[in-house]
Amino acid sequence: MGQLVLHFIAADVQAEFFLQVIPEDVEDLPADRRQHGFDNMHFHYGEHAALAFGGQCIAERTLPGYPVARIRTGQFNPEGDLIWTAEFPVAPQLVSE
Repeated sequence: MGQLVLHFIAADVQAEFFLQVIPEDVEDLPADRRQHGFDNMHFHYGEHAALAFGGQCIAERTLPGYPVARIRTGQFNPEGDLIWTAEFPVAPQLVSE
């Protein structure tokens, strides 16, 4: 397992952050998540995140023990509309500890 530190700029701290962990092998997911192809690690400001300054937010999450291929993150507003999203690959050495 490794630590993931995210720095959000101009984040809406009132909206839920979504964090989707996409494994290299879907079989590594819990059985109830395999159909979705990713694991949820959603959070709210104050739960796993702290306001840095000027609307910026820093979040820290522990990655699961399985090899992670990609991370998808973003926010939905309370009505369920997407505010923003980003996806990035995870280097194998970050999860191979």
